[in-house]
Amino acid sequence: MSGQKRSLVTVVQLMGEKLRKAREREGLTLVQLAREAEISEKTLRRAEKNGERVKDTTRYKIINALNRREHRLKEYDTDLLD
Repeated sequence: MSGQKRSLVTVVQLMGEKLRKAREREGLTLVQLAREAEISEKTLRRAEKNGERVKDTTRYKIINALNRREHRLKEYDTDLLD
């Protein structure tokens, strides 16, 4: 695997891990957050799974659902998109 491809995999894994940790920190199940983000549970599971890529629009839906819960736009917006 090339260095660039390996770096991309690492970034995707970190984003999935950050999404999962943010959901858990809010005390939400996959079903609850998926419902609030208006996405399927399967899509959220893929977003959190290491190595699975999701569309930016899906990631924004998840972040917005987390933000609506605790009004922490700055925290989740910067943590999950970097």
